[in-house]
Amino acid sequence: MMEGPLLAPPADYLCKCAPGYSGRLCEYLTSLTFNFNDSLVELEPLRTVPQANVTLVFSTKQLHGVLMYFGNSEHLAVELFNGRIRISYDVGNHPTSTMYSFEMVSDGNYHKAELIAIKKNFTLRVDDGPARSIINEGSKEFLRLETPMFLGGVPEDVAKEAFSKWHLRNITSFKGCLKEAWINHKRVDFVNAARSQRTRAGCGGDEPAAPPRVHALQEDGAHEPDPCVPNPCARGGRCVREAGSRSDYTCRCRAGTAGAQCELRTSVGGAPVITQVKLPARKQIISNVQASPAAPAQKQYPEEAPAQPAPSSGACRKEATREFITEGSCRSRRPVRGARCTTKGPGGAGACGRALCCAPRKTKKRKIRLVCADGTRYTKDIEIVRKCACGKKCPRNTPFIH
Repeated sequence: MMEGPLLAPPADYLCKCAPGYSGRLCEYLTSLTFNFNDSLVELEPLRTVPQANVTLVFSTKQLHGVLMYFGNSEHLAVELFNGRIRISYDVGNHPTSTMYSFEMVSDGNYHKAELIAIKKNFTLRVDDGPARSIINEGSKEFLRLETPMFLGGVPEDVAKEAFSKWHLRNITSFKGCLKEAWINHKRVDFVNAARSQRTRAGCGGDEPAAPPRVHALQEDGAHEPDPCVPNPCARGGRCVREAGSRSDYTCRCRAGTAGAQCELRTSVGGAPVITQVKLPARKQIISNVQASPAAPAQKQYPEEAPAQPAPSSGACRKEATREFITEGSCRSRRPVRGARCTTKGPGGAGACGRALCCAPRKTKKRKIRLVCADGTRYTKDIEIVRKCACGKKCPRNTPFIH
């Protein structure tokens, strides 16, 4: 573990630690490599009151594998599934709440997964990106268990039970390097683990080799990774990849479902029902079941009245605008180009004639990205004014209909 002292000032020395060890005297084992299907580390039960905070720094090229499991009937399961991080959380309130990461993490680079459980709320953040949250709705508040917590894999008996209850979708052990693990803000020393099975100290190098650059079309004809293949959206949801991104997508959920991956039924557990009905302009209700951009936007139908010919060519016209879109504590990332209908010219406000108003006659739907004060993001549909005309309906004159 200690490869000999290095000469320093008199009566002093420095320890050069073997791979995986750290500390002034190399007394801590903080990095492990998992190479086998039954590799695992067993730790003491996770303290979840008043809250639990677990951070894992890891690298792998495997698409599947158990990162962390703590549970029995109630549970917290963290695993790799099709290259993404899958979370299953149940404090005892049926049904189980699940979510997936936006980010693909099976690329051989180091990734940081922050896991925060506060009562029935659970939050995942990958590589300091946007946070995603789920709520296990019900009467119970905390995950209270006395069973061991496992990292990197689970014993055979625990694996079979977890798999039969759908806590884990794949019970293969994690294969790769677990560079750091922090539990409730304390770095894990694997020397003190209750059990360490078929693991190796260190990560086999300071950093994993950088993966080759991915081109749009490889020589063998394989296209660049698509976050929608395989489809991460459940219950018949449709995955829509966001332009210019290799890891961001939005699930278009079918009626009666909601959530980041459409994994929630809107009639179960108190989740709000998202209805696909015609709503009057300006009265849309956003159902943010999870702090994510995947909540389906509701269809909107701006009020229109039969257009009437304008008395004069300059009476009712479109005026270009550039403004931020706001909704509660959320705001668009940048100003959005829009337009408002206005009357200018000799007739002024009454240029459209008696009892008529200058109002939108033709609009175009556009998607925008909103960022909230707590770091969450979601996608929203708005209507941008494309053409104005005089009519009987007089809606509030804004550049956007949303």
